[in-house]
Amino acid sequence: MEALSKTEKSLETKIKQSQESLELARTEAESAARALLARLFPQCAPKAKDTAHKAWIDQFESSLQQWIKEKSSSPNHSNSSRNGESNGENNPVMLSELEKQNAQLQAMVTNYKSIITDTEGMLNKLQTRVESEETRWNAQLETLTNERDALQERLRNLESNQSNSTSNQSSQDLSKEVSSLNSSLEEERQKNAEAQKDIQKLKSQLKIGFDSLQAEQKHVEDLTAQVAQLKKSHNDDSISLDSNGINNNDSNNTSSSAKKKKNVSGWLRKKLKGSSDKGGETSEENSVTE
Repeated sequence: MEALSKTEKSLETKIKQSQESLELARTEAESAARALLARLFPQCAPKAKDTAHKAWIDQFESSLQQWIKEKSSSPNHSNSSRNGESNGENNPVMLSELEKQNAQLQAMVTNYKSIITDTEGMLNKLQTRVESEETRWNAQLETLTNERDALQERLRNLESNQSNSTSNQSSQDLSKEVSSLNSSLEEERQKNAEAQKDIQKLKSQLKIGFDSLQAEQKHVEDLTAQVAQLKKSHNDDSISLDSNGINNNDSNNTSSSAKKKKNVSGWLRKKLKGSSDKGGETSEENSVTE
């Protein structure tokens, strides 16, 4: 029971420390925001230092709006502007001075814009950090609370078992049982951590497997495309060979026809020559007979 009491006190201490750290971070963020706004617009910053942050911001916003309204509707400002314009038309030195002041004011405005932008980025980062810490602390707080509740439940169970057990059971045995439960809890945590490591390894192996599978699928697609290209080339070559065969047959037929025509021409010449020879012999016989 003493070990269980120490564990419970330790958990309560951790919870208290987490809450104090969160409150400290919030206070630092609020103080930084107040200091920045007071530096930019000192005439609008509330004088009270112990005011709550929300009330301080509300007062600052109201003062800033009032100050802007007074500046925009100030008659001295408009009269000085008009006087400056009329005098500037007649006085080049005054005009140059006004241009110089205008440039200075423009530089101040640019500087203020830069400061505001940087401050906004800083506040956003600070807010993100605070929210992240708050989330982490809340998760830690929930975990510690669950552990404390579980230990308290076990303590009640142990007390109930002790009341129902025989009278010879000593407090030493109960302490041993609590120690055994704590050891079991630690073992379960270690098993959980090892299981998480195994899961991460399995995820890594699965990712490697998926990557290899995608690479193999890409390789198969490339091979399929190459096979299709080879089939297409083979079909084109077959068509070309068939065309050449038809052309060769046509040329052979043409040469055969030419040969036949040549033979017919030779036969006709022979026939004509034979006829002329017979005609000459007949004329000679007629002349001899006469």
